[in-house]
Amino acid sequence: MRQQLSFQFPEKKRNIEGTLTLGLAKNFDTAMFKSYFEIGGLHLKKTILVFLILPFLLLGACSEKEWSYKYEGATDNWNGVTEIFYDKENGARFVGKIKYLGNGDVKKLKFISELTQTSQQTGSVQTPNFKEGYIIIFQDVPNTDSTKNDFKNGVTDEEVKSFFGDYPVFKIDWTDEEGIDHTETIYLKYVAQ
Repeated sequence: MRQQLSFQFPEKKRNIEGTLTLGLAKNFDTAMFKSYFEIGGLHLKKTILVFLILPFLLLGACSEKEWSYKYEGATDNWNGVTEIFYDKENGARFVGKIKYLGNGDVKKLKFISELTQTSQQTGSVQTPNFKEGYIIIFQDVPNTDSTKNDFKNGVTDEEVKSFFGDYPVFKIDWTDEEGIDHTETIYLKYVAQ
């Protein structure tokens, strides 16, 4: 790795330019360079070592058990998404979101989400605001210790598909701005990432 560096040493009132390659200075007064950094209490080799190691430590800390999966589906009026994220405490977090694709406003929204054969989330929203896009309609976590542990240990695509089944669904009852009631079902399909 070669990088062109320029240093200004105020007490000598001159600039020194050179190329720094893996901590070795070339093409300039290395004794002056070394003494300047030692006087300031810094040591070049330690500084370079810190900058080389720090990114690896950050990558290791950030990559711990990070995974996510997604189911998505749509009708003429709605787009529905369930995202599955790693959660340190519960193994996973399931987040359901919907977005209105039609024109005008939705006055009332009721939903039933059937993620699995044993898991159902229900709710309603009066005058939902879809101006920003999706709104979150539920957040859930696995409901048994064994399922929590399965997700904590990491899951494959096939295990996620087995857990959620073929087609989780959102059943939506909604009232448009003209007061007309509608019922739609969004079938969510697994989206490979």
